[in-house]
Amino acid sequence: MNGSQQLSDARAPDYAWKGLYYAGGTAALIAVLIFRRNIGAELTQFNGFGLFEVPEMPPATAAEWFMLLQKDRFVGLALLGLFDLVNYALVGLIFLALYCALRQVHKSAMVIATTFGFVGIAVFAPFRLIWYILIAWRLFRLGTGVTREST
Repeated sequence: MNGSQQLSDARAPDYAWKGLYYAGGTAALIAVLIFRRNIGAELTQFNGFGLFEVPEMPPATAAEWFMLLQKDRFVGLALLGLFDLVNYALVGLIFLALYCALRQVHKSAMVIATTFGFVGIAVFAPFRLIWYILIAWRLFRLGTGVTREST
């Protein structure tokens, strides 16, 4: 087998992973279209238009977060960084699709790159403030008898 034939064989797409390739491409498009790094700051720009009522300063206490989540769940979740978590899930899907697509070219490099990508996601995601506030808010609502219908 000559060098050019070997190179073309290594780059032939693996059609068994076609669904993952589409999912990774779709995740990349969604991430580009909807990911807003500073969505909390952007929401404050709409404050005067009456679309959203965003506090001038982010809440500092759990009670302030609870009040904000009770008043406007979208703004509260945006300020807590929910969209960052969605974006990291999309990025994880992109990493997985890239690994499957490029593993035949240089497998060890792709294993290292994908591992670092997932380690970054694993380090970032669990320690976000959103998890602590949402767990505490759920416990608060269960303890006080506040239900979704009464909010």
